[in-house]
Amino acid sequence: MLPGPLRAATYADPIFYAVDAFRFAAVGVSDAPPYPALAALVVFAVVAFLSATELIRRGYKLRY
Repeated sequence: MLPGPLRAATYADPIFYAVDAFRFAAVGVSDAPPYPALAALVVFAVVAFLSATELIRRGYKLRY
C-alpha cells in the first residue's frame, strides 16, 4: 500500500526481511518471496559482520 519510492526503500531495510520471515513462518503469508528474503538477510548479516570486523581490526578510537 506504500507509494513506489517508499516501497523501494522498504526493500533496502533488513528489518523488513526479518519481520517478513517471521510472518511467513507463523502465518504462511509473505510480502516478499521467502528464499530471496532469506538470502537478503544473509547478505545483510555478512556485510554487518565484515564491517564490524574491519572496524575492530583498525582499532580507530577504541579504548581498552
